[in-house]
Amino acid sequence: MSFKIERKNKTTNFYELKEFQDKYKASIDNLYPYAGIKINSRTMIVGQSGAGKSNAVMNIIKASSEHKKGTFKEIHLLHKIDESLYDFLEDKLKTGFKCYKNIKDFPDVIEINEEQHNKKPEDRVEKLVIFDDFCFDAKKDLEKLLRYAQFSRKRGITCVYLTQSFYATEYKLRQQMNNIILLSIPNKLNLEMIIRGFAIPLNVDNVKKLLQYCLSFPLEYLKIGLDANVPIDKKFSCGLIDYFDISDMIKEQEEEE
Repeated sequence: MSFKIERKNKTTNFYELKEFQDKYKASIDNLYPYAGIKINSRTMIVGQSGAGKSNAVMNIIKASSEHKKGTFKEIHLLHKIDESLYDFLEDKLKTGFKCYKNIKDFPDVIEINEEQHNKKPEDRVEKLVIFDDFCFDAKKDLEKLLRYAQFSRKRGITCVYLTQSFYATEYKLRQQMNNIILLSIPNKLNLEMIIRGFAIPLNVDNVKKLLQYCLSFPLEYLKIGLDANVPIDKKFSCGLIDYFDISDMIKEQEEEE
């Protein structure tokens, strides 16, 4: 089946208009070159207990400090269980680090930072919010986590969610993710659902090969960019920015089909 069309009325991209860009300039992203994660994005870290989820968070925080100007003015952490790595982080940072253990005490997204998109890029305040192991909580408590996923971007907030299971996490929350970090091998059904749900260009077997390679190194992980517009050469990485060249894998898949 074939079709023809003569395009006469193309959609205007208002984000590219000079008048728009002059007034609403993009935020300065001091994180992406070092972490492969954009500021104001949502990342979910998935792994069994003891797989190294907290260590993965620490690596994102370390990457955020690589730029000479840094990235985040404040880090807010919500966690249930004492974790020595978080104690270490608090000792290192001294200021700008706030811990909470009760979700009811954690500020709402509209309280933690004001809207930033109307400010000049150099005047914007970026914050990192980490939710450790709250993705299975009661639905009324999950609403707060979901509000962060929905409204954090315009408020200069980058969100990281830690969970033991991607698909046991509330559907509305996981669909807001821009990145996923895998620290253990999900069952085949879960992996298939991730691939179908986010237009990932590799099949289950090939994603599994990449993941198994990453997990052959202590505390390493596979990071996948879930957005459809992520370039193929930046889609998969071992750790944060060691990117895989998957061009041969894609060719082999096409030939098999």
